[in-house]
Amino acid sequence: MRPMKILKNKKIIVILFIFSGFFYSFSQYTTITVTIPSSSDAQIRSGSNRNYGNCDYMWVGEYGVYRSLVYFDLSSIPSNATITNAYVTLTAISGSNSGNRDISMYRITSDWVEGGGCDQTGSVNWNSRMSGQNWSSSGGDYSSVISTTTVYGTYYVPYTWDLTQTAQYWHNGIYTNYGVIFIQPNENHYKVFATKEHTNSDYHPFITISYSIPTASPGGIASQLRFWVKANEGVTITSGAVSQWNDQSGNNRHLYQNTSSNRPTRLENGQNFNPTVRFNASNTQFFQRNSNFNIFAGSYSIYLVGYNTSGQRSFITVNESGGSSIASGIHIEANDPNTMRFLHRYPLSTGGGDNLVLSTDLNNSSGNVMSFYRNTNTKHKFILNGIDNYSLSPNSSQFSNNEVTDLTVGQLGSENNRYLNGEIAEIIIYNRDNESDRLRIESYLALKYGISLNNGIGVNYVASNNTTFWNRSTNSGYNHDVFGIGRDDQSALHQKQSQTTESDPFFTIYHLNSDSDPLPTTNELNTSTIPVNRSFLVFGNNDGDITQWFRYPETPVSIISRVERIWKVQKTGTINNVTLTVDTSDLPANTGTLPIYLLVSSTPDMTNAEYVPMTLSGSIWRVAYNFSTNTYISFGYGFVSQPMRHGKAVINGELIPYK
Repeated sequence: MRPMKILKNKKIIVILFIFSGFFYSFSQYTTITVTIPSSSDAQIRSGSNRNYGNCDYMWVGEYGVYRSLVYFDLSSIPSNATITNAYVTLTAISGSNSGNRDISMYRITSDWVEGGGCDQTGSVNWNSRMSGQNWSSSGGDYSSVISTTTVYGTYYVPYTWDLTQTAQYWHNGIYTNYGVIFIQPNENHYKVFATKEHTNSDYHPFITISYSIPTASPGGIASQLRFWVKANEGVTITSGAVSQWNDQSGNNRHLYQNTSSNRPTRLENGQNFNPTVRFNASNTQFFQRNSNFNIFAGSYSIYLVGYNTSGQRSFITVNESGGSSIASGIHIEANDPNTMRFLHRYPLSTGGGDNLVLSTDLNNSSGNVMSFYRNTNTKHKFILNGIDNYSLSPNSSQFSNNEVTDLTVGQLGSENNRYLNGEIAEIIIYNRDNESDRLRIESYLALKYGISLNNGIGVNYVASNNTTFWNRSTNSGYNHDVFGIGRDDQSALHQKQSQTTESDPFFTIYHLNSDSDPLPTTNELNTSTIPVNRSFLVFGNNDGDITQWFRYPETPVSIISRVERIWKVQKTGTINNVTLTVDTSDLPANTGTLPIYLLVSSTPDMTNAEYVPMTLSGSIWRVAYNFSTNTYISFGYGFVSQPMRHGKAVINGELIPYK
């Protein structure tokens, strides 16, 4: 056979520090071409129950009397690939005459089994697609024609058919891949092609596919990316602890800890179903010490996702090799659980510089997004949860090359104190400052970790191509607790389940292969695939009451009690297989045994809302729903009732007048 050939739920703080040098960029896509041999191929003959699955030939022609089926297994194509070209190749080895014949390729719409016979009774055949299961229509189940190729009277040469669009649809899950069928419907005579059983492997059927895969970077920002670690990739676990944390920027600046007693651990569901690295406030830390870490000359950016629960604790320290961060370098710490501190000291010999204690009332039990950037010697700016409230002029100079080469994570440099008591999910370092890039990276981090930017007022959440997937202005009034699911290949983002990490999450949303699938414990264990890149499903609410039920007779035919809070939905791209769950403990009291409903409306007053019943499994209410953009949802309980002639309805045993 022809082998494949390559041709070519704790709350967390998101901290962003942006501080520019020269600019460079590179392609965010890599193009790969592969050839994949057929996994199954067989001819079928009109009216016959004979199987030809093990023959070294397959016929096509004679007014459709002979048809040939071919299947290619495309599961090796990466899930984030975009197929740019796909061509099926068959080799003609003979025919009934030397004339030219047009042969068309169709997409098969039902599964089939090749069989092991050669002109023997069995399946697949004209009538049955596998043992005990017939085609819907004799001669095979297939869609409209995909492409047509003229096969000439020249033999032992390859002929190709274009399958590009269908292959991409297979890959996206829009169609199920059952292979293709070749038919010559309108002409006499036939052509014969080699199968995978042919003695000469050069004649075997194959498909050639070219696809592009993104070179991922945070927010799709690849320029000057120098360092990137994240807890969901590149983590080496040794004896239950993390011994190495690999750099995803491509620069191989890996973090390591060789002393087993000093190693942190990984929490699989540390933040919004994503893992985090846990530091225990005693002696756990990572080190990265080599001359390759001199990335802080000029302006620079540091993004850090993490949190601290108690005391004055260090997130990261960068200083001269073997030196003390108190004297020099860069130091980022929680001055206490609710205050952020940033230290930039230069020159190294004196330890002078900027010492910023930011009294920002950080909350160590709910998510915060902090942004601080330095632009050479002109400014410092600090942004908390998308609010630009803090800035000053820096006093210290920028670093020179090779002056800060040590990186320590979870400890204050070489000093044995201020060990972090908390978790870190992601660290990103650039050599430049760009405020528009900051928004793209913050959007990536916020959606991934369930953190609401500028909670209550909102910001525009933007994808890697700078398109908006949550619009602050359009969704005015609904910018509380913004969260959602989405896929953005250029950010390596594939968040398939989510809930807000603010104080009252209320419900969880997740994408699954089947509506009946339970909620996986982590995003990594969710085996579904959001089919289209840069697709998002995002929710924000009006901060209404969720502690009690209110009676809202909003339509003349239905009455239901619901919570005051209303969520607005913004949908971008294609996300359909979605399930929503609510834990009974998060609902207001006194529902008794009455059913819970998801309310969906096209208007914010919930007029003419659709009442979708939820089902109870244990303590979890769940419902599958295909959400549309710019719709409004809420939750209610009771019985949907028709009005009586006296203008009242019976709800929960009471006569309720309509308003």
